[in-house]
Amino acid sequence: MAAELCTEQEVIDLVHAFYARVRRDEVLGPIFNPAIDDWAAHKATLVGFWASIMLGTREYRGNPLAVHRGH
Repeated sequence: MAAELCTEQEVIDLVHAFYARVRRDEVLGPIFNPAIDDWAAHKATLVGFWASIMLGTREYRGNPLAVHRGH
């Protein structure tokens, strides 16, 4: 069995740290902050997406390309 690339807690920590920086960023903050109404829900979705990719949890059930098309 292959070793895990990371733990679910590490995915959570990374998503939260990354988006904390995005929200404070001079360039990205003004783009992301008005676009996201519920940051807690958005980060939970992103954790599910990355946990599915990195850990094979299959938590995320969506189409990220379709969601972001037109933004």
